[in-house]
Parts: sequence; C-alpha cells; structure tokens
Amino acid sequence: MKKRFCFVWLLIFLCACLYGCEKPQLSPLSSECALLDFADGTVSGNSVYYFAESDTQYLLLSDAVAVSEGATWTLYADILGQREIPTKVAAGEDGVLHDGSNEFFILVTAEDGLHVALYRLTVYKSFTITVRYFSFGEQIAAEECKTGYDYSAKLLPKEEGYIFVGWQDIHGTFFTEGVLTEDLNLFAYWIPSGTEI
Repeated sequence: MKKRFCFVWLLIFLCACLYGCEKPQLSPLSSECALLDFADGTVSGNSVYYFAESDTQYLLLSDAVAVSEGATWTLYADILGQREIPTKVAAGEDGVLHDGSNEFFILVTAEDGLHVALYRLTVYKSFTITVRYFSFGEQIAAEECKTGYDYSAKLLPKEEGYIFVGWQDIHGTFFTEGVLTEDLNLFAYWIPSGTEI
C-alpha cells in the first residue's frame, strides 16, 4: 500500500511538472522569434537560401542574420540541435563549405524564451563542371563552367549533307540554356539535308 501511495504522488508530481510548467514552443513564424533578414540571401517561410561563389571557404553569419527585437539565434549543424556552432561560422566539419548544397539550421528564440522558430539554411557553393559536345558518337568540344549560373549551348556544328537541329541531353530532351548542377553531355541532333521538318 505504501509503494502504491508513493507511486501515485510521484505520478501527480510529474503530471504537474509536465503540464503546469511553461515550456518553449515551436512557433509558426511568430513575429516574436522571426528571422527578419539574411544578408545577400533569401528568406522564404522557414527556409533561407544563400549562393556562394566557388572560392568561398566559409560564411561568417554573426553580422548576416537579423532577428526580431529582443530575440536571439543559434546556429546548428543538425536539425535536432545536438551540434551547436557557437562561432556562427557556416562551414563543413573540415572547416570549409563543400561543393553544392550545405545545410545548417538556425533556431530563433523569442525574448521571453517560450517561443522558438527553426529555419533551414541552405548554402549552395558553386563549383566547376564540364559540358561535353558530341556529334556522330565522337566528342567534338568540351567547356568548363560554374554551377548555379545560366549556361547556353552556343556551339553550332556543321556537317556536309546534314542540317543541325539542336543539342539533346542523354534523355533526348533538347537543351538550349539553363542552370547546371552537374556535368552535362550534349549530343548533336541532325537530319539529312532536304528533309522536311
């Protein structure tokens, strides 16, 4: 009987602590704990995007992030908030940003400490790729370019007895221009001269 009595009081005590005490809550974009601006980046809902040039090694965020008045923010390397980055420097584990997408998380805490908002920061670091041009099964040209920028296929090959229609990717989709994220192989699409289009 004594064990049951202690257990009941323990249960009541735990319930009172769990439900009677105020705890921080994840807020749906509250003005009390909002990320207001990210220098040279884009804030869209709970997502922040930043494009970094290929020679960028890291981002010092201490002056780049603006939050609601009285709010504070913390940078994390993981969504669970287990790996805080107290220096507020966005970089990989080896100290540099990796080519392509790098993800970080910004937790904004309201002045009252009860409301928080979590933002996913994606830093895309540009890198060099190669665009290769093929005609009749042989590579005829190659060009290096940077990811994240507009690229247009400018090469206009000529072949006697054929009309050049355009460039196709490996899936047969015509390509004239676009933003590239990886190496690209383009194949000349020819039709015999005198063919009606």
